[in-house]
Amino acid sequence: MKEELELLKASMVSLTPEEGEINMNKPEALKKELTKSLTESMENKLEATKEGWIDIVKKNIKKEAKEKAQKEEALIVHTTIEEEKMRHARRLNVRITGIEEKEGSTPESDGKTLCKILGYKEESPPFIKSWRTGRDPTKKRALILHFPSEDIRSTFLRKRVILRALDGPPIYLDDDLTPMQVAHRRACMPRVHQARKEGKKASYRDGRVIIDGKAIP
Repeated sequence: MKEELELLKASMVSLTPEEGEINMNKPEALKKELTKSLTESMENKLEATKEGWIDIVKKNIKKEAKEKAQKEEALIVHTTIEEEKMRHARRLNVRITGIEEKEGSTPESDGKTLCKILGYKEESPPFIKSWRTGRDPTKKRALILHFPSEDIRSTFLRKRVILRALDGPPIYLDDDLTPMQVAHRRACMPRVHQARKEGKKASYRDGRVIIDGKAIP
């Protein structure tokens, strides 16, 4: 308000005596001039304030977008690290489905029974740890066997052809995949099935589609 009054005072000083007399004799004209001056001053201030707020909003939007991008990047890095840890921990495991849990049996006894079927001596099974997935024994739970080395694990997996000749419910030996790997395999399986329909030898192994012995990108 002080600035507006100073502006009005300056404008009145610059008036000629005649102009001053006219304004003094016409208070409505003086009022209109004062109102116009105040209005223009307020509009200029409002416009400047508006532009200032727009700049602040733009800066906040950029800051939020940057923070969001940083959080997403950190999440990706964290997910990748956790995924690699899980894969490393499971690389020596074999996931077995089709072996029913019976009363009095344990993961170790079920594993030894399977190994005996595959030709191993019951007193010296190739695995060093065994457990069932999940916590509810009333549901079908996979049996996990953990092996001391990749060579021993690979030899065990090659013996699964023996299981195809058995009578009764089928027993499957598979890699112990992470949830991310399971989702990837599920997405790739239509391609595997299509290749098999075309008479090609196709499978999903180590995170890749293998067709006629070649990895398909």
